[in-house]
Amino acid sequence: MPAKLIGSLGLPLGSQVTATLADGSVLQLDTYYCFLEWFGQWKSIEVIANQGQFPLLGVGLLVGHSLHIDYQSNTVLVT
Repeated sequence: MPAKLIGSLGLPLGSQVTATLADGSVLQLDTYYCFLEWFGQWKSIEVIANQGQFPLLGVGLLVGHSLHIDYQSNTVLVT
């Protein structure tokens, strides 16, 4: 999740996680706790701060769902 958004939401700090990037470099990244409404249910999740503009969806949220990406129409559907 973008660090700017985390700051504006005032999310509480969690632990740090180790991430290995594609170039082999290793980073320590902060995590934060939040609640997410996902298909009508509230889930307690940890998010990782990043410097990007858009949040990335963790694979764990997709368990039990289907993901359809249509590159031709630029759409993403999670059911």
